[in-house]
Amino acid sequence: MRILRPKSPFKVNEFEYDPNAFALRKEEISFCVQNLFHERNILIYGPRAIGKSSMGIQLQKMLMGDKTLLTRCDIDSDFPKYLCTRIPCNKQDSISQVAYNILCFLERQYNKKLKSINYKDKKYFLKFNLGVLQAGVETKIDSTKYSPTTIATILTSELANALKIIIESGIYQGINVMIDELDYLSPDINFAHFIKTVYEMLSTEGAKHISFIFAGNTGIYNHLWKGDPSFSRIINTVKIPILKAGELEFILDYAGATFSPPFKIEDKGKELIVSLSSGFPHIPHLLGDAGFKVMKDESNMTFDDIKIGIDNILMSDKKEEYLSVLREISEEDRELITNITKYEQEDKTLPVEIPIEWIKEEFGDKLVNGKSTKSILDSLVKGGYIKKNKERAHYVFSEELFRVFITLARLEREEVLINKGEELEYEKIKNFANENLLNEIRSGKLDLDTDLTHEERKEVIKKLRKSITNSKSTRKWEETEWFDFL
Repeated sequence: MRILRPKSPFKVNEFEYDPNAFALRKEEISFCVQNLFHERNILIYGPRAIGKSSMGIQLQKMLMGDKTLLTRCDIDSDFPKYLCTRIPCNKQDSISQVAYNILCFLERQYNKKLKSINYKDKKYFLKFNLGVLQAGVETKIDSTKYSPTTIATILTSELANALKIIIESGIYQGINVMIDELDYLSPDINFAHFIKTVYEMLSTEGAKHISFIFAGNTGIYNHLWKGDPSFSRIINTVKIPILKAGELEFILDYAGATFSPPFKIEDKGKELIVSLSSGFPHIPHLLGDAGFKVMKDESNMTFDDIKIGIDNILMSDKKEEYLSVLREISEEDRELITNITKYEQEDKTLPVEIPIEWIKEEFGDKLVNGKSTKSILDSLVKGGYIKKNKERAHYVFSEELFRVFITLARLEREEVLINKGEELEYEKIKNFANENLLNEIRSGKLDLDTDLTHEERKEVIKKLRKSITNSKSTRKWEETEWFDFL
């Protein structure tokens, strides 16, 4: 009878709630802690999946009394204890919905905490007057029946009342609200002006122990600033950087060391995972989990386990994600991003750095549907698919695993043509294979491995792996592009 494997120690599609497991960004954490200590609001921003939500969650755990993060960052400070809640935004949210969620989540959090502790006097339950906000939520007419100023006034009044109750209870001394995924809010909502109004009203009422953590993708500050330039006066911003190699290895080592029974990951395997992570914390969890699922020796995750795991990921979850990305971008973007994966790096390290000079030599100012190579590259940079290094001499894929996926698909098409005995020169085979790949992406019929035998596919994987020998994880790719300014 088959025995199911125990739950993986890697957190796929989960936030990091454990302060001990959090891959520290000490400089950024210290900046945030200093501002929160002085009850300043902070805006955390960066690319998707860089760890903004996990950072906010860790900061709120610290505000709720867990000193683990402070200890790990060598910070010696006593914080007052805050009642904290996190509010995720979505595309359907109105101003009244956001305000309603803040109060509703706070009330739920407070009453849940009160019930869970041995507290002699439990009469201090929060009960908000949500009538007007509820009406706005149900009828979706907050912008007509209830103006943003009216909603701000109600929210301010209820927050001030909540602050009074929790201080009287003696459990908490302040309130912190994290409003996450701000970029999901409709562009029609002037959130910056609304929250600035709320904060100014709170200050006027003397409610000085209420602070906010905001989080959103790259570009969110610019969007908020356009909504109300004076929003900048009430926040301090912090950009979340990509992780260094050692920080990525920490994620892998911690998972193995804290699992029962503990297991080690071969250095060569760790190096491969780090080289494919592009500095993002979710990739080590994703690839570590994939290797864990096929691990033969429960005490040791081998390089082969990790290679098999990566193959499985590229054939399943990531395949669908990356195909969706390729189908959604424009035809000219899709053609160029596929073509630049043809570049072969001599030193065989990851990430592959594609010289701008090579792109110029290969494609020049070739027009695709009336668009120049340069304008297409700018479009791919602005979309977050590729980026330039600080010296502006190379491009690199923002997610190296995405480049590997496209390369694998292209190599498979070449192998199919070669094995069919096509009477074509090799360069023609490569060009024809590339066109064949683009057609399959457009039609949605891309099916990796369909035309290859198991042995043939092993040869393709072997070719791909020959192009990888080492990692050069570095933060030199943390550029501030022309579209990403404060």
